[in-house]
Amino acid sequence: AVDKKFTGRSFGGENADGNLYEAGCCGDFVDDVPHMDLKDEASEGRSRVDILALVKTIKTASDQDFEAKVDARMDLQRFLDGYALDALLVHKNGYHYLPIANYFMYDNPADARFVFMPSQMHDVFGDLNFNPYTKPDSTLSLRVRNIPSLDTKYRAAVLHVLYDLWDTD
Repeated sequence: AVDKKFTGRSFGGENADGNLYEAGCCGDFVDDVPHMDLKDEASEGRSRVDILALVKTIKTASDQDFEAKVDARMDLQRFLDGYALDALLVHKNGYHYLPIANYFMYDNPADARFVFMPSQMHDVFGDLNFNPYTKPDSTLSLRVRNIPSLDTKYRAAVLHVLYDLWDTD
């Protein structure tokens, strides 16, 4: 289960209590924050101010400031690595491609930046001819790909995952 035990194991016990959001089907958090399920929102009186600030940054940052401003609110390199992995796995049932669904976002208290995590990766390798450089459907992924310096970083992440991390054995 993706819960406080999971976040404690993954981010350290002292960082187990950040806001954990889950996206079901089908919505992009940038365009539809209310569809995101904030764990323990009612029982613990949690606020969505963190995700709303990230969304505002994604929507309003200029191309020149985008990387620095978004990275201050979200681990952008980790996002790029995850996006590259999803593209190489042809995981079209996650955040980057339609239907946009099945992902978690965790506001890590260690640095107050969001981390993306996939969920329900049951639909992978469906199209072995899929090109990992295909333009994405989600707002954040598309914004990243439309900024030349970030597109270059995404392409480097694809190569890094494929050639440095992928264990063909």
